[in-house]
Amino acid sequence: MIDKSRFTSKKELFKYLIANKKDLIDVKKSIIKHCNPINSIEVEAVTSKALETNHKDDLSSGVIKRTIIGNTYNWLDSHDDVHVKGIFSKSIKERKNKVRHYHDHINQLSAQVGKFTDVYEKEVKWSDLGVNKVGTTTVLMADSDILARMNKNIFLQYANKEIDQHSVGMYYVKIEMAVNDAEYKEEKAVYDAYVDLIANKEKAEEQGYFFVVKEAKLIEISAVPEGSNEITPTIDNKVNPSKDNLDKGDPSEDSHKVNNNKLKKLC
Repeated sequence: MIDKSRFTSKKELFKYLIANKKDLIDVKKSIIKHCNPINSIEVEAVTSKALETNHKDDLSSGVIKRTIIGNTYNWLDSHDDVHVKGIFSKSIKERKNKVRHYHDHINQLSAQVGKFTDVYEKEVKWSDLGVNKVGTTTVLMADSDILARMNKNIFLQYANKEIDQHSVGMYYVKIEMAVNDAEYKEEKAVYDAYVDLIANKEKAEEQGYFFVVKEAKLIEISAVPEGSNEITPTIDNKVNPSKDNLDKGDPSEDSHKVNNNKLKKLC
């Protein structure tokens, strides 16, 4: 993310971007991208019935199934990036079975929280994502078997619906710079081609530039406290867990939390 406070005007910022375009893109390509937890706007919770799942929890098995959104396209994130349709299509085709489900982008076997059974791109309505915009976008979705034996704490958080943000670990492959200044014809053409597709367009217009990521290599998807792209929830279940797997007692919100003691024998 570029420190815009260094510049006294947009003209000065744009001049810097153009002069350092190759280096900025090379740096992006040289490292694996993780979340940068800075949210840009408030988004309503994803509660649309169109995005509900039919997964039924059987906590005694030590496995619960969840469908998660790892990334939402056409959204300007905190890295100044806009991912566009097809960004992960090639990567999914080539290495779907190698994409790991981690927590907090820790690239270790001990940081796995489950096994993806499917990773795919799906077109959804913006309104189903809690965004006040007409039309559709594409999201990166994944179906995962969350395993208590891998990480009991994360298993419990998924079971209790406490994880609602995710983030991709990826390597950039194809990137273009977009700048809203007619002096820079190539970059202005990219800006004009994509700005109207961006759901949080006001952010793009305010800063006047962004990077269009057309292709990236998907490495992993992590559960995180906050993602650089905030529209990355766990899709809610229509089917509630069996009463035998929930705490007994007072019917308050907390009484519907999964009982940690019931999992001790599993982990």
